[in-house]
Amino acid sequence: MLSMTMPGTEIETVVDGLPGDLVSRGKFVERTKKHFEEGNEPFDWTIVLGATNDIAYAVDNEEIFESFKKVWGIPLSHGSKVLAITVPRATMDGTNLELVERRNAVNKDILGYSNDGHVFDLYTALPCDGAHAKYWDDAIHFTPEGYNFIGDKIGIALMGLIVAERSRQH
Repeated sequence: MLSMTMPGTEIETVVDGLPGDLVSRGKFVERTKKHFEEGNEPFDWTIVLGATNDIAYAVDNEEIFESFKKVWGIPLSHGSKVLAITVPRATMDGTNLELVERRNAVNKDILGYSNDGHVFDLYTALPCDGAHAKYWDDAIHFTPEGYNFIGDKIGIALMGLIVAERSRQH
């Protein structure tokens, strides 16, 4: 999508998510650092989405948010801009109020954080109703169509940020 709206712009996408990984206690930080090691091509933008598993495993919200700040700090310290993504809805939201409250608290922290970063509210952008049930594989995981929908939403948000940045430079 970005390459169609910005001809002549080279776009490389690196996806490095792992099923079941945690932002707080998994390999998230380690994997992020790997992409910014000396000799690697620098990234203009780093998009960070995570914490669904942290919330499901009842990791303390403050620990989740502090872990996000560490992750965001890695690309920021290497000159990359960060687009932080809120934790998306899940089809089980109607049956698990505790998880909903925890997710909402983490999202509030993400939305309120601005240390040279940008935020996209995927939670709000991704409807969770009967018409959109096709996006979920189970209660929390997405179908390929769901991931494409998410990618389109994030791509539009990123495109807006890039266009705004370019217009400020001219």
